[in-house]
Amino acid sequence: MSTISAGTTSTTAFKVTSDTTGTLVLQTGAVPTTAISISASQVVTFPATTTLDFTGTLLLGDGSAAAPTLAHSGDTNTGIYFPGADQVAITTGGSQKFFVGTSLVINEGGLDFDTRIEGDTDANLFFVDASTDRIGIGTNAPVNKLDVQAGFISTYDPTNADGAGYSLRYYSNANSGSRAEIARVGGLQDGAGNNGRLEFYTSTSGSVTSKMRLDASGNLGLGVTPSAWDTTASRALQLNGGSIWSFSTSQLNLLQNSFYNTSGNLVYTNTAAASAYRQISGAHSWYTAPSGTAGNTITFTQTMTLDSNGNLGVGSTAPTNSGGYKTLSLSGSTGGQISFQQSNSDKAYIYHDTSNFNIYNAVSGPLVFWTNSAERARITAGGDLLVGTTTGSFSKIVKNLSGNYALQVINTSSTDPYCLEFNMSGVTGGTGTAFLVCYDNSNRLIIYGDGDVQNVNNSYGSLSDIKLKQDIVDAASQWDDIKNLRVRKYRFKENPDDALQIGLIAQELEEVSPGLVDESPDRDGEGNYLGTTTKSIKYSVLYMKAIKALQEAMARIEQLEAKVAALETK
Repeated sequence: MSTISAGTTSTTAFKVTSDTTGTLVLQTGAVPTTAISISASQVVTFPATTTLDFTGTLLLGDGSAAAPTLAHSGDTNTGIYFPGADQVAITTGGSQKFFVGTSLVINEGGLDFDTRIEGDTDANLFFVDASTDRIGIGTNAPVNKLDVQAGFISTYDPTNADGAGYSLRYYSNANSGSRAEIARVGGLQDGAGNNGRLEFYTSTSGSVTSKMRLDASGNLGLGVTPSAWDTTASRALQLNGGSIWSFSTSQLNLLQNSFYNTSGNLVYTNTAAASAYRQISGAHSWYTAPSGTAGNTITFTQTMTLDSNGNLGVGSTAPTNSGGYKTLSLSGSTGGQISFQQSNSDKAYIYHDTSNFNIYNAVSGPLVFWTNSAERARITAGGDLLVGTTTGSFSKIVKNLSGNYALQVINTSSTDPYCLEFNMSGVTGGTGTAFLVCYDNSNRLIIYGDGDVQNVNNSYGSLSDIKLKQDIVDAASQWDDIKNLRVRKYRFKENPDDALQIGLIAQELEEVSPGLVDESPDRDGEGNYLGTTTKSIKYSVLYMKAIKALQEAMARIEQLEAKVAALETK
């Protein structure tokens, strides 16, 4: 051992010794105390109570993560070392944990080494979970790449202008190693003052543009900037072609090329036609408007309505509500119409005009009526009515009924009722025409156009059962009535060239026996009164009067014959 000392014999200023291991020890004080020791491997050791106080530069070696330049004597692989020029690092357990060079790096080696920054009251103000590669703010157990708990992330832009603010941007590795922005969400200033909006951007072919905007009023524009809506009690989702607009809690509107402005008016968004749909209190309404100028007020016309009872009105704002029925109401300036098309070509209509209800077949075909999945009647293209049959060259009613009528016509009016009329308006009646033919494989009864009646057995009857009659007495004398009749010959004015007929004149008979004359009002072919009357004669009653007069004549003849016989015997 070698020793170098300085000082008096009683007080040593310092002493340097060197032992056989090559360790150099510097001691100071009256009682020599080790101040520093340097081992043969050039490890400098200071006692635990040593304080270094010097002016100038302390030059140290580079060291390494396993053997840092500055280390604790009892933990030599934990400390500070210098991995290169202008670089300093902190190592623990022989592994680099903190690096400062041209950048600041924590856990450069990619170890399972968590990093935590404490705040004044938050022990996990910032936490990096190395095992899960997650960052927590306010938590030491982040569940996402960035997990912020019980707080806000804030940005600040000192610029006071529309569009000022910051965005959260998203990138991909689409450009073969270089980052490419693909989306962006921005919190931006909306106009002047403290109004703000959210702006959503996406990339199209590398160009990042705004695709959706939620403005300060709560209106959402998808692909467009929301118009200046009236936001008193409404919110809107505005698209490029239209908007979904909600008014308070009771009304929802779908608008095309229109919006409610801040004055509370519906105006055109662009210069074009507009339409709208509205749902309010269970009712649905559709509206249209002609082309108008952008910004001008719109006057909508309500074109269709589905009310809360399920009744549909086309052109009607108040479809008919008929108890229990679901109604389709069609209303136009001249009526309502349903059109039936084939390949966009009109084939048939059902419509109503001012006074008529019409079923219209636009093609050469019949109108066919079905019940219970079977055809029951049709009106042919030529206008013939066929009931119970599908063929025929004239109107038919064909029924297969046992013990019942094929046709019954009932007029329930109590005022001048007429039940059935046969009218041949195109010709003057004659024996070549007939109003009625009764037929069962041969003619049984014919009423001709001139009024003649023929039947197969010349038998005519009248209901005469005694059970139908009361107040039965013998008829009085008809001699004078029959005697005073003037039997005439004549022609009808409508057939001036016909043969002469024989009969009575109603007005002349009326003077003799008024009870044999009837009078009926004249009507046109539609049954309308013409203001005149026509008299007729009850010939069937006249025949009975004639029989009574014949009986009287027979009685007189018999009396005369008896008198003649008595005279002849004298």
